[in-house]
Amino acid sequence: MVEVEIISPKERKRALKCCDCEMVYSVKDYDILFNNEKLIYFKFKPKGEKRKKTYCHQCLLSAIYYSYPFDEIPLKIIDSDYEYHCRYFTVDEDDEDDFLSGLGDIFKK
Repeated sequence: MVEVEIISPKERKRALKCCDCEMVYSVKDYDILFNNEKLIYFKFKPKGEKRKKTYCHQCLLSAIYYSYPFDEIPLKIIDSDYEYHCRYFTVDEDDEDDFLSGLGDIFKK
């Protein structure tokens, strides 16, 4: 099972930067985007790496698939209060926007 950890804007003091696409947001901007269900940053340890890296939700899917190239990948999404168990089914690139819509429970807290 692949584990990813949600980075909450409430727990950050410095800007966040995706290690893949290098998209950077201040904590204030990330808080706004997170609360409006537009962006989530995650911590994920790719296969073969020594430590976790920060990914935006779009790059996270590519990183997971690169580390685990399967049609179905079990995921554990860890939040400060909850753990969500789900499965990531690899899809066409055009359908990756559905990832955030499937995480509605995370935003409703």
